[in-house]
Amino acid sequence: MVSLICAGPIGLMAVATGKASLGVLVGVVLVVGVVWSAISGMLYKIIPFLLWYHLQASLDVRSALVPKVKAMLPDAAARAQFRAHLAALALLIAACVWRHALGRVAAVAFGVSSLWLALNMTRAIRLYRRVMRGSASVSAGGAARCDPR
Repeated sequence: MVSLICAGPIGLMAVATGKASLGVLVGVVLVVGVVWSAISGMLYKIIPFLLWYHLQASLDVRSALVPKVKAMLPDAAARAQFRAHLAALALLIAACVWRHALGRVAAVAFGVSSLWLALNMTRAIRLYRRVMRGSASVSAGGAARCDPR
């Protein structure tokens, strides 16, 4: 939300001054600060819910095996990645001013933040698969174990 509010005045300054660096700054603030932040936030809500929903639908009566939605992708993991995203955004904004000094560092920070997001999503999918395999062993007479890590 802060990025969206800041983009307007920065855009007006870019038009008034004609500085290309301000135009790039508006793009960074809108794309990374608004769009990428919104997509990441939605993924953290949608993916765990869809995985949980599919497990509930697949396992029918054996719903005791299904972890809660919050266990699919814990809030602590999302908060840690969000902090990395904010640090990357700050570096990208600073890189608009000090391109040569911070450009590569900002790119690496954004890459790390994005990979962290992918890793968190992968962990949720791996938990989903583990529960599905556990349900198959329960239906075959084995014991199932659900570990949210």
